Amino acid sequence: MGGRRRRAQKAGVVPTTRRARWNWGLILLLAAVFAVKATVLAQLQHHPLLEPDGGVDSAAYVALARRVLGGELLLRPGLYYLSPLYVYFLAALLGVSDSFTFVRLVQIALGTAAVGCVFAAARAWAGARAAWCAAILAALTGVFTFYEIVIFQSSIDVFLTAAALACLASGLRQARGIPAEAGSYLMLASGVLLGLQFLNRPNIIIAIAGVVLALAAIRHRRAALWLTAGAALAVAPVAVRNAIVTHDFALTSSQGGLNFYIGNSGAATGQYVDVPGVRPNMAGQEEDTRRVAERAAGRSLSDAEVSRAFTRLAFQWIREQPAAAGQLFIRKLALTFNARHQWLDFSYPYYAYDTGSALRWLVVGPWLLVPLGFAGAAWLLMEQRGSWGSKGSTGSGFVVCVAFIVSYAISIAVFFVAERYRLPLLVALCIPSGAACDLLLQAIRKPSSPLPPPTSAARAALPVAAAIGLAGALVTSLPFTIDDGRFEERLRLSKVLMNNRDYDGAAAELEHAYTLRPSDTTAEFNYGMALVSTGRAKDGLAHVRHAVDAGVAMPGARYALASTMFMTGDREGAVALLQTYSPAPEDDAMSCYRVAELAMGAGAPNVAQRYLRRALELKPGWPEASQLLQQIR
Repeated sequence: MGGRRRRAQKAGVVPTTRRARWNWGLILLLAAVFAVKATVLAQLQHHPLLEPDGGVDSAAYVALARRVLGGELLLRPGLYYLSPLYVYFLAALLGVSDSFTFVRLVQIALGTAAVGCVFAAARAWAGARAAWCAAILAALTGVFTFYEIVIFQSSIDVFLTAAALACLASGLRQARGIPAEAGSYLMLASGVLLGLQFLNRPNIIIAIAGVVLALAAIRHRRAALWLTAGAALAVAPVAVRNAIVTHDFALTSSQGGLNFYIGNSGAATGQYVDVPGVRPNMAGQEEDTRRVAERAAGRSLSDAEVSRAFTRLAFQWIREQPAAAGQLFIRKLALTFNARHQWLDFSYPYYAYDTGSALRWLVVGPWLLVPLGFAGAAWLLMEQRGSWGSKGSTGSGFVVCVAFIVSYAISIAVFFVAERYRLPLLVALCIPSGAACDLLLQAIRKPSSPLPPPTSAARAALPVAAAIGLAGALVTSLPFTIDDGRFEERLRLSKVLMNNRDYDGAAAELEHAYTLRPSDTTAEFNYGMALVSTGRAKDGLAHVRHAVDAGVAMPGARYALASTMFMTGDREGAVALLQTYSPAPEDDAMSCYRVAELAMGAGAPNVAQRYLRRALELKPGWPEASQLLQQIR
């Protein structure tokens, strides 16, 4: 056998096996990438809003991970109310070291490996120069680095996608001399990684189906079977767990129906919108969805039935409003490729540009990856179109990459668009973007350049690629009016700082928020109160008064205004203001009681009576309120 292989090698039929060499250039690039990510981690990991208890859904993942470490491996009862993979990933790392810094270091290490995987995929599909370009683009994509430093499910999306695509590209390459078994194992690994990604980002199941169909269409049916088997192998443990715990067939979490309804209803905008009666957090998705669905059904429902109830509502709206549903889907597709940041839970522009972090220098994003990716994909498809039907060619492999990009974009638009949902799409776009950079370098080469001249196929494809890239640039620049979340992040941070009695810091954040949105009465009211807390009562009073006069919807706002006037020495003004007050619908029992106390101290018992009666309506039998009212009488 060995003699036949050596004779075949001499004849040129089987290439001689070369000893693997270290790619020192790539190693140095990855070392630099890790250093940059570590710098961002050092700058932002202790930001109050990025702590696991910072007020967003990170706390839910940590709580579930702690339960797993405590022995609740199945996390009973019911279906998972969030995607389960990151819960167990986090539990495993906390079991090794009970340190969130350690967790974040592992996450940025995986993010660094993802850049290497992008390099491997691009080299298999588009060549060495394109691979270098693709890896550099991935390294400079700021949203990748940002989401790798948060305690959140998105922190492993980039690695899972990049590793799956690298295995897929390498498995399809099948150059002569590589055993067929190696390709099968790589396709199995790709399937496992995509299956794990499904457990972390369930909408990717549409992209998995797109890849399998593309493989079958180009006569890679064996590869399609191996990939499907790998995905099934990864998903099987969760399916078995759901069957044991709920006695129902379910592949992943219970929030799919709610997310589908958020993106497909009369109130849908293409992005996240609040659902009436459901709090916008993980606790709301776990508890409020059940209450809303069961109230509508008039009976108790299982987790799967709750999810199906919201799915039915969405399909009902689609059937009743097909034209509106079609327009909304097109809008969501455009939003998927748009350059504007679309925040959910975290505002990337705030952390990149308002905190002084190194993220501001990681400038690559959809604004560049979409037009370059469109152009590179068009060029590669045209250049390699003659080999699409040839089994084992790089061309047929790249058709599968395009299938992933298209089907994953559709999988986002089926639900709703958010920045973190686009991470797998941006990873895939890095690959044809590298090819577009390679084509551009060939097109502008000088006669003395060491780069080879462009082939005739490349020259023929250049106008079409440029036109499609221009179309991508137009999509990225569509003038959608989108909130980037910077205002909300500053409001959240100001609350944390106020609770920590850092009034100067809170005032500074609220001043920035008020500057961003001067018409927001809540921001102005809080800004005024923060100024009062820092000793600038006169300046703060003007903002508080303006916000109250504008009708700020905050319980106790008028009490705060009157008490601030007392504080600044304007007793007569405060008394005159109190005489005009009556309980507002949004005032709760405690705020009414406080206004009554203030009115008593100011010598306005008639005002105190009005508020005490309202307090007792809201909280019947309240001893303190009853006693104070009796004292007045």
